Amino acid sequence: LITMNTALRAEGVVALARDSHLTGLRSWSLEGGSIGAEGAAAIAASPVLRNLRVLSVRNTDIDATGVAAIARSSQLPALRTVVLGEHAATTAGPDAVAELARRCEVITDR
Repeated sequence: LITMNTALRAEGVVALARDSHLTGLRSWSLEGGSIGAEGAAAIAASPVLRNLRVLSVRNTDIDATGVAAIARSSQLPALRTVVLGEHAATTAGPDAVAELARRCEVITDR
């Protein structure tokens, strides 16, 4: 699913994370959206996204809280790669990025 540069906000991510039509989703690019910690928490808590393997949040406003929620999620067992991009990685901070990297591959553009 590509929702790049669509001005998607946290409310939209919350709604999509609950949409049972996305149960088979394996890759989601949220690049350029404004998802924040609320949107990241919705992704992390979503049983609908249990098959998600790749998540791209490059050029979003995801922060340390959001990255940590994804890193700690038990609802995303298939997650293998998260694309943070340099901005998101900087905003999230090294501790949150390191925690996520223990779980899956993290791409930061650095």
